[in-house]
Amino acid sequence: MSDDTPTALLEEPVTPEVAPNDTSAEATELSPEQLKAALAAARKEAAGYRVKAKELEPLAAKARELEDASKSDLEKLTEREALAAKRADSAEGELMRLRAALAAGLDVELADRLRGSTAEELAEDAKALADRFGSKAPDAPPSPGRKPRAALTDQAAVSADTPDTANDPSSIAAKAMRLSGFSF
Repeated sequence: MSDDTPTALLEEPVTPEVAPNDTSAEATELSPEQLKAALAAARKEAAGYRVKAKELEPLAAKARELEDASKSDLEKLTEREALAAKRADSAEGELMRLRAALAAGLDVELADRLRGSTAEELAEDAKALADRFGSKAPDAPPSPGRKPRAALTDQAAVSADTPDTANDPSSIAAKAMRLSGFSF
C-alpha cells in the first residue's frame, strides 16, 4: 500500500482473512467473482461514508463557528467583569478615603490627598493631615434667638451696612477706597 487515501485503498486488491483453524477449501480460496463482489460491496460502503461525510461537513463548520462565537462572547463577558471589578475597587477606595477624611474632620476636597490601601492606613494619614493643617469643625447650626456671627472678612464688613446704603454707588466706592488704604 503506497497511498493512504480512501480511494487508493479501495482500488488495491483485497484478500480475505481466513481463520487459521478453518480447513475448508472454500474458505481459503475465493473465486474472482466473489472477490469482485466483495470489492464492489466495500466500495459501495465507502461511497456511502463519503456521502455522509460531505453532508456533515457544513454542520461541523457551523459547530466550529458557534464555538468561536461563544468564545468571543466569553471574552467580552470576561472583559466586562474585569471592568466592573476595577470600578468597584475604585469606588470602595474613594468611599474609604471619604470616610477617613470626614472622621478626621477634614474637608471632603482633601480626601483625594489621603494615601493608603486599608481603612486604618487612610485613617492614620487623615489624622496626620488634620494635625498638620487643622481639622474643620462641623458647622453647628445657630441656636434659636441668636444671630449668627459674621466671618471677619472684607465681605463681612460690606454686608454689615444697612440695606439702603449697601447698593449706593458712592458708599460702595468709599468703602472700596477705605479697604484698599487709599485716602484723600
